[in-house]
Amino acid sequence: MMAHPLLPKLRQLKLGGMVQTLDVRATQATQQQLTPVEFLALLLDDELERRGQQRLAHRLTQSGCDEQKTRVQRKSVGGFSLPSEE
Repeated sequence: MMAHPLLPKLRQLKLGGMVQTLDVRATQATQQQLTPVEFLALLLDDELERRGQQRLAHRLTQSGCDEQKTRVQRKSVGGFSLPSEE
């Protein structure tokens, strides 16, 4: 990926993740004739979603949980058995 000219400024503002969707959203804004405020709102929504996903991934890593396991796969939790889901 080529470095985006706004990357240094976005990083300075702690918004470097916006580069991932900036070009796609710019194209979308042009095609849908979005106002600058609508375009910015899309970028901010993308960044909020990205950060939320990062927080969730971090919490799962810190908790030691295996996100692939379901409640049914875990036969016992904390010393007691979970009821069968039949």
